[in-house]
Amino acid sequence: MLQEKRHAELAEASLPLRCKSNPMRNLLAWRMYPEPDGTNYYEEDLDTEEKVEHLFDYCQILEASVFDEGWKFLLHRYGIKTLYEINERSGWYDVTDADDFQLYLPAHLFDK
Repeated sequence: MLQEKRHAELAEASLPLRCKSNPMRNLLAWRMYPEPDGTNYYEEDLDTEEKVEHLFDYCQILEASVFDEGWKFLLHRYGIKTLYEINERSGWYDVTDADDFQLYLPAHLFDK
């Protein structure tokens, strides 16, 4: 129950979440395990495709969430095509191509 409450609080945050020990670092994603506080993800935690794939695996089974700042970072670092390829390896979203994958991401990230 505590995990669900924490997950909901993090998902509803409208401003970028910051690391308590270093307020210049944005929280990009969060996983509910290990208990009781879960796992916070920052840029260095998502600096390889393998790490992103693991995060997508956790998202697929509803243990993790990627926040807006996380999607911005991932799109900037990897691009939509590579994120689609990572998704294909993970199996998070059942999509046919990168354009289809983009439909599952927050639409406002692509507003110009």
